[in-house]
Amino acid sequence: MPISPDLQNVIIASPSYLQDKGIPQTPYDLSSHACINTRLSLREGINDWELKRDGVALQCRIDGPLIFNSVYAAMDAAMAG
Repeated sequence: MPISPDLQNVIIASPSYLQDKGIPQTPYDLSSHACINTRLSLREGINDWELKRDGVALQCRIDGPLIFNSVYAAMDAAMAG
């Protein structure tokens, strides 16, 4: 039984990171970026990224150098560049 509404995530990056690495134009471009992942305690493994464009859903596994169990820590790391 759900205990809250569905949560929606966003992809963020610091301005300095985007200036250095460029802005990804497609989900496939994310594979060449240092993405940050989350692993929440209710699930095993790293959470897949669920992306949607023009109403079409895409689930993809994005690798990266950092994994957090807190979205706040992940957000702080992203904003730090």
